[in-house]
Amino acid sequence: MIRIRSYTLMILALGLASCAFGQDFKVFSTYVQAHEGGGQRVLVMETDGRRFSIGSPKLYGSKIQPNDRKIVFTSTLCASVMTIRFTTNYAGKLPPRDNLRDEVAAKYPAASLVSSRVCYTDYGQGQYFELFQPTSGNLMLKMRDAYVAVPEGSVEFTLSCNGSDYDKQKLYFARLLNSFRCVPEDAKRNL
Repeated sequence: MIRIRSYTLMILALGLASCAFGQDFKVFSTYVQAHEGGGQRVLVMETDGRRFSIGSPKLYGSKIQPNDRKIVFTSTLCASVMTIRFTTNYAGKLPPRDNLRDEVAAKYPAASLVSSRVCYTDYGQGQYFELFQPTSGNLMLKMRDAYVAVPEGSVEFTLSCNGSDYDKQKLYFARLLNSFRCVPEDAKRNL
């Protein structure tokens, strides 16, 4: 319990530190009650005058990189990393799926593009690509690279995981995607 409190305080301090340096990307942690009972720790990201929230994945630590407008979640149990990055690419609308696929393939030239599908968040629909990339020692790195358009650009969600843990970790990644939402104006006062 003490570890969770200190972790929450650390996230809050990092968010406040980014405010102090005048960054346009601020992150803080809060706890929200669920309608079904209980609650959940969420990260609130403020950028370009909007606030977005996302459920913090269980059993993952987080590191905020305000200069890159990025949050990196690292699993405490396995070789798995999830990132969220806000960009100015594709403002308001993603490019056609084939164009986006070509850009993702160029971004990961050593990987094989396995599939492409629509993904859903609480904010709206996006597109994800599943890639497999061989690494040294005959290991396989499996990735999901997802994109969701927002008015000022897009949000990129990436899961990178070793092959043996991939099936379980992609469920955590789906939960992360599903929890992404824009915080309504009236709710901002309560945060």
